[in-house]
Amino acid sequence: MSNIQSSEIFEKAPIVLAIIQYRYEKILDFDSKKIREIGTSIKKEFPKSSESVLQNIKIDQTAETKVSIDKSEIQGVRFETEDKTKALTVGIEKFTLEINVNYPGWNAFSSEVINHWKLFSPALGDVKLTGLSMRYLNRFDLPLDISDIRKYFTTYLNSDTGNHPMMNFQFKYSYIKGDNIIHLGHALDNEIEGKIPYFFDIDVIKLAAIENNENVILQIFENLRVEKNSIFNDGITEESKKLIR
Repeated sequence: MSNIQSSEIFEKAPIVLAIIQYRYEKILDFDSKKIREIGTSIKKEFPKSSESVLQNIKIDQTAETKVSIDKSEIQGVRFETEDKTKALTVGIEKFTLEINVNYPGWNAFSSEVINHWKLFSPALGDVKLTGLSMRYLNRFDLPLDISDIRKYFTTYLNSDTGNHPMMNFQFKYSYIKGDNIIHLGHALDNEIEGKIPYFFDIDVIKLAAIENNENVILQIFENLRVEKNSIFNDGITEESKKLIR
């Protein structure tokens, strides 16, 4: 718990997308009808539902030019709120909760995905968890007169000569830390309403055989959150922190 408190928590957290996910071995006998039936119990919050379908195209390399459509495969069922700001996807390999407006805070977010997992996982059978992950996309609205990105972020693209200012860019990189795989992305976008949007994307993944136990899962999610918060705090400068306090 002390590690969680070591990273500053910001009143105006700039989260514009939050995703939390279970990963498991592919379910060969996935029953989308049963999943949709269970989904009626959350219909008040998620009134929209649809099946995600994968369909492959086969090209015959030896005969005359023609293609054929392989049998389609259901990838999962997606439940959405009326305004599409929140979605729950129960898939053949992943179980995902995503929120893109009004992030409710960690306690509510983690409790919600745990409760949904308890509701749907019995219908998935004896799932073998292979990983857990979370991804947070943060948006900072920087002033128009920004001249040096190093004033706001500790990782950056920069022209040392100053002759080639980088006012629109994106870059990504990854690394491994302990049991975690971490993907980071940075993007500077075009001006919107007198501000320059800057996106800081943090994706933290643990790939391992995981016991399907609520306490075990919640502890791993807590550990991933600690890592995510540490990366966030380390990636921004005091100037950025002033924007979100």
